[in-house]
Amino acid sequence: MVSTQSAYEIIQSAFPFHIAAMCSDDAEAVCRKNNLSFVDLLRPFCKPTLEGRIKDPSNLLHVVRNPNFRIMYFSNQFVPSAMARKMMSDAVSRHPPSTESIGMIVVSSSNPDAMEAYRKMVADQMQRQKQSSQPKWFFPSTLHYFVLIHDCANGDDQKAEALWESLRAAYGVNSCHFLKINTKQHNENDNMGNSVNVPDPWSQYMHDKLSLEPLDTSNSNILPGKQSPIIKELKRPPTLSVLGSSLSTDSEMTNSNEHLAGDQYQLDGVAADADRTKYGICLTLSDHDRLRNFIHDFIVRGLYPYLEYMLRTLYEQVNARKGLHGKFFSVTKKWFGGNKPTASTNSQSGLPEVAYAGDSHEMQMRRLADLAFLLQHYDLAYTFYHSAKKEFHTDHAWLQFAGVAEMAAVSNFMLNSAQKPYPMHYMESAIGTYLSTCKLPLYATRCTFLSTEIMKAKGLNNDAAQAYIRVTSEDFDLRSSLLLEQAAYCFNLAKPPMKRKCAFHLILAGHRFSKSGQRTHALSCYKLALQTYKKKAWHLAEDHINFTIGRHSYTLRDLSNALEAFRSLFSHKCLQPANQQNLFLREFLNVYKQYLTQVEKYNEFNSLVPDVQAPPTRAPLPILPLPIIIQNSTRVLLTNSKEECITQGDRKDETDIVRASSVTLTQRFDPLRAKSWASLEEAVVFGKTKRDKHSLANFRPSIQLFSSKTNNSYKPAAVVGEYIVVEIVIKNPLKISLFLGDVTLIWRHISKTDSDTFGENKIISNENTTEYDNFVESEVIDSFVLAQNEEKSIQLYIRPLKIGELEISAITYRLSNYSFALDSSGKRMTGSVGVCGKQELRPVGNRLNNTENERFNVVYATDNRLHLNVVAPAPLLEVSFCNFPSRLLCGEIQQVTVELCNTGSGPLHNLYVASSYPELFSFSDDKPDNWSENDTVYSKVPVIKYHTRHNKAKKITNVIAVPLPESKLVSGCSVKLPLWIIGSAIPGVQEIDFLFYYEPLEPHPRLGYRILKHVSLVSISSSLNITASACNTYQGDTENELGVSDRIDLNQAIVSLNIENLYQLQRVKSTMLSFRIMQVSSVSPHWTIYPIQPYHKDITVTPKEKVLLCFKARNSNPGFIDDEDCQDIQVLFSNISLKDDIELDSSSTPCSDFFFRSGCWYALMPNINKPSVKSFNQNEKLLAGTGSRRMSKKFDIRLGLVIIWESDIEVDGIRRTITGQHHVPVTTIIPLNDDKDKPKQEAVNQKEPEKRKRIATGSMEKPKPGSKPPGRPPLPAHLAPSTPPSVKSADEFRKRMVKYKLRHPSSVYHDFHNKRLCIIPVTLILQNCRDEPLDIFINLAKAKDKTLVRYNLCRIYIIVLTGPRVYILIFHVLKFSSTKSKSEENLNTIIGDAATAFGLTASFTWVGNTAYKRRLEAKDQICLSLMASFCVCNVYNLNELQVYAALHRDECEDTKKIRSNMVEQYPCADSYIVLNSTKQDSFELDDTIYDIADDTNDED
Repeated sequence: MVSTQSAYEIIQSAFPFHIAAMCSDDAEAVCRKNNLSFVDLLRPFCKPTLEGRIKDPSNLLHVVRNPNFRIMYFSNQFVPSAMARKMMSDAVSRHPPSTESIGMIVVSSSNPDAMEAYRKMVADQMQRQKQSSQPKWFFPSTLHYFVLIHDCANGDDQKAEALWESLRAAYGVNSCHFLKINTKQHNENDNMGNSVNVPDPWSQYMHDKLSLEPLDTSNSNILPGKQSPIIKELKRPPTLSVLGSSLSTDSEMTNSNEHLAGDQYQLDGVAADADRTKYGICLTLSDHDRLRNFIHDFIVRGLYPYLEYMLRTLYEQVNARKGLHGKFFSVTKKWFGGNKPTASTNSQSGLPEVAYAGDSHEMQMRRLADLAFLLQHYDLAYTFYHSAKKEFHTDHAWLQFAGVAEMAAVSNFMLNSAQKPYPMHYMESAIGTYLSTCKLPLYATRCTFLSTEIMKAKGLNNDAAQAYIRVTSEDFDLRSSLLLEQAAYCFNLAKPPMKRKCAFHLILAGHRFSKSGQRTHALSCYKLALQTYKKKAWHLAEDHINFTIGRHSYTLRDLSNALEAFRSLFSHKCLQPANQQNLFLREFLNVYKQYLTQVEKYNEFNSLVPDVQAPPTRAPLPILPLPIIIQNSTRVLLTNSKEECITQGDRKDETDIVRASSVTLTQRFDPLRAKSWASLEEAVVFGKTKRDKHSLANFRPSIQLFSSKTNNSYKPAAVVGEYIVVEIVIKNPLKISLFLGDVTLIWRHISKTDSDTFGENKIISNENTTEYDNFVESEVIDSFVLAQNEEKSIQLYIRPLKIGELEISAITYRLSNYSFALDSSGKRMTGSVGVCGKQELRPVGNRLNNTENERFNVVYATDNRLHLNVVAPAPLLEVSFCNFPSRLLCGEIQQVTVELCNTGSGPLHNLYVASSYPELFSFSDDKPDNWSENDTVYSKVPVIKYHTRHNKAKKITNVIAVPLPESKLVSGCSVKLPLWIIGSAIPGVQEIDFLFYYEPLEPHPRLGYRILKHVSLVSISSSLNITASACNTYQGDTENELGVSDRIDLNQAIVSLNIENLYQLQRVKSTMLSFRIMQVSSVSPHWTIYPIQPYHKDITVTPKEKVLLCFKARNSNPGFIDDEDCQDIQVLFSNISLKDDIELDSSSTPCSDFFFRSGCWYALMPNINKPSVKSFNQNEKLLAGTGSRRMSKKFDIRLGLVIIWESDIEVDGIRRTITGQHHVPVTTIIPLNDDKDKPKQEAVNQKEPEKRKRIATGSMEKPKPGSKPPGRPPLPAHLAPSTPPSVKSADEFRKRMVKYKLRHPSSVYHDFHNKRLCIIPVTLILQNCRDEPLDIFINLAKAKDKTLVRYNLCRIYIIVLTGPRVYILIFHVLKFSSTKSKSEENLNTIIGDAATAFGLTASFTWVGNTAYKRRLEAKDQICLSLMASFCVCNVYNLNELQVYAALHRDECEDTKKIRSNMVEQYPCADSYIVLNSTKQDSFELDDTIYDIADDTNDED
């Protein structure tokens, strides 16, 4: 606190007039009636505000303003040096000498012989002055001022007046005073009208008083000079309050009750606390005025005239002695040493000390200067101090020299004259002399205090701080602490302020205060220093300060302050080592425990008369700092089972039952998943239910798991009897383990019952009461350990039992140090280990940034995740999946049993299931009582040749109604339903989401509907890759010269299925699977398929094999219009069973369901509105090209194929058979090649073969912008084959420079018995796609790269129908990616021998050149004529060539170099040709071919 006094006022108050007082016993008795002594009675009035006038020795008028007095008893002697060392008062009382030359003689009017008492006291004073050297008197002749005290309440007024007249006649009017005081305690208003609210000016002086009781004058045994002090109270030494200003606040100073302790000796005779005593209780305002008048008369009439006379007398004596001394005595002193002062030894320094006589010239000069200084005549004082300094320096009187040098500097400062600059070196010389020469550190301290006050007044705060630090030492902690505190204050006042130096020296001062036993002042210094280091990331320094503050506060029994300091040790990241952190925590727990004990005792004291009707209450729990709670990581889960809240949704028990509970605490918030759930809920709410469409804007999706990422602006609705799980993330910031026990949530329940008066809300909380079992059920975690620097999430549940509002406010637990929480055996220790407290849960919402106020301020949205509304009981659906698969193959179908159970209150109805992937599952349309768990996947029917079944097409939506018995599910009942799951066509991990929607049968006041979310993860593995294509056939009535029919049959087509086993390709080291093709079914409004007789029924696709199946398709309804917009259309189902006497019903569930859900139906019927299904929407761009470039209607076909397969798989040693199905759409028939087309028209349509192939396989190229027709349904992603890679680099671009196609007849008749070779002309058309010429190289030998790769073994079934003839060929082919090897030659030999045995060959041959080189101009095309030779009837792919291209270069360049720069172009679509024989022969196979195949399979 900065002092309100200036340096001038401080120095003036440091050198007061000392007035001695002698009081009779009767006078003291009158004063004691007001709990005051005579000296204490006058102390508040010893600083009068007046201006006195005296004449100086030059006879000039001098003004003395606001004099300062210090009245003390004559019997008082100065505190001895030993005690002065402890009290710091000797430093301001030894120099200048005492001014006790004035004495007050005080007698009461009740004295029987007052005049005699005056005479005796005067004689006693004079005798003691002669016999004793203490106290020192300014002049031998003493001014006596006689005071007569009269008790107005109990005294005799007439006697008092008579005594006053006698006293005034004997000693004169100017030397005596008649003082009347009141000694009777007045009532509220006395007779004089004075109010009892009289100010008390004595308390502030009595609080810090250091006085000695007067000697009993009647006791002659007390010898002069023998001290008999009774020390009443010793507080902080008054040095700082006089000479400086403390940085401590007034409140901190007044709270100090600390006495000198430690290594200081204890002072005896300490009186009672002065704060409890009332002073001046009988004195009125009139008495206050009489006291002021007494002091005024004493100064003006007695003191000033006396001092003026003594000043003139001393001045004359000094001047007279100075003249003689200069003329005569200087010669004798120089030659004979006359009048030389005597020498003595200083007891403190051990050095010789010069002693002057009292009447010596030097001491008279010093006395004159002191008197002039007290009378504020600073110019005269400086003159004589300066003269005395020279004399003392000449005589080597160093103590006297330092004193006058000090006072000369002070006089110069008080003079404040611009002509005489302040002599800073005087002070430095004095301090140095005190310290070095005289060895008097206390004197140096006093001099330092005066010097620093002057420096601060002149703005030299940094120099003042250095001066304080210079006089500190290790021998006196109290003095050093005061100096360091003042140095810190000076650093704070520097320009600019030195905050860190200030704080550092405050810490040093606090440490020295602590060593001296002044813990209150030490605590004050540390608190002030903390303000500088706090929140500055100086954690080590801050920890030290807080720890010290905590210990000092604990020693002073200020437990709340100690607790706050120890709590601050854990408010930031602690960088202390583990053992230090352990110490911090142990101290904190110890203080906390005592604090709680203190609070409990206080509460017990306040509850001595408890209210019988009120429930038992508990004291509020305090706040604990550990562990740290990450507030915004708090999550709230509304669930029906506390066990499943922390597990994944696909948790299985021993019976392979998965309970639907995908919303768990193990999942993190996914905005895409949340948006998907919301869209599903919106679809089922406004799609299947009869809700107002206008309320769609106010739709609010249901939230089950609340976190910082969800919308928490509204309160969650919890159902009575269901669980609320709160996840709290806690972190241990320390390097030691923490032990937490009895962890539970603190909540407040607000309920409203009919019994409450006027419907008042009833509030109950488990924090302050123990009777809450009927309201909320809470979980308590017994104990757990939080390791060092560990972050852990804990889950606590509560279960509301009554309707109302529930607020979760905090978490309570018992905290202890882990090393003290377990005994030697590892068991939890019982007893007083750790403390119980709480931490509040206050998550905040997102920061708002909408309005200007929110942008310029930090404003957060309301977060109500912990403020819940508890609603009435409602139906609760629990769903269980029995034998839900975790692994599936692509297209694999498994049957799952779904159990629906209503565990809530009341029946439910309107049960729906919404999903983003409805194509992956199907519920049975049959009633639950018509189904058995032992049913197979497919229903079997008798085989009827060429039988066709009819059924309606099913519209696919992402909301499916679940059939219930009697359309409802009552409480406590359950029902089982079949559910079929199919593996998606895309391998990988597939998430299948289920959203179960249901409504209470009886209207609920708060819940209109409820939902249950579930997500199942299924790992999908590759199985089969199936593609299909269709081509026209010719009618056989007319033929051309090649034996080819010229008339195309538009109602028949040949459908080819390419089936490839991909399972082993994905799992190289796993068990190989073979797939048996059970049935091929077709789904179409007007097309059906028929087998080619005879056909092989046992078709198995082994690993790495490919199978080609060909069937005949027939248009059974030629009048069908493709463009009719019909949702409920009748479709035809035709089956080709590949198993003997077994046919599967493809028109029933689940086969037809999965077909219609797969998206094939929407690819076949483009005019039907597409469903809003996630899998369809994701592939909209890819599948939009289905109708963007439609072919002519004569080539359209709407045929869907369903390939049903089975396989044997072994899982965990158990072998079982799995079944599945694949769906392939055929939308376009590939037209046969027409030789009569013009070349120009061929160039325009050069992309058609590739496009036809993509259409045949169910894929389309990317549509042009704006070409998408309305209403075209997209296909799912798994139906679209892979498209050529996009052009992402220069290499990709170079592979697309040339496009080419083959032109030839689609089918040819040839009689191979008459002519062994059939040579067919083939035209190769090449188109340059660049704006610059290209060099083209055509390789008919189709040479592969030189790198040898592993060959792939494929088995191919070829079933070809050419009129009445059937050719069935089974052989193995090894495809090579390198030059021929020995294995290749051997295999070709085997195949050639087998083919020769049947008159067949396995390939065709190009006739003529095997390589061509051409130049192709920019944007130009050329036609190259080729010849192909065939020797057997078969189906051939003529795309057995390679085309290379490069930018055209000069002819001079090297041909090899040009060839090396060429890039192979992307191949064109496969170009098939069918060779038919005119001979009516059919080939049958025997086992020899199979034996050959087995031998070749063992090769690799």
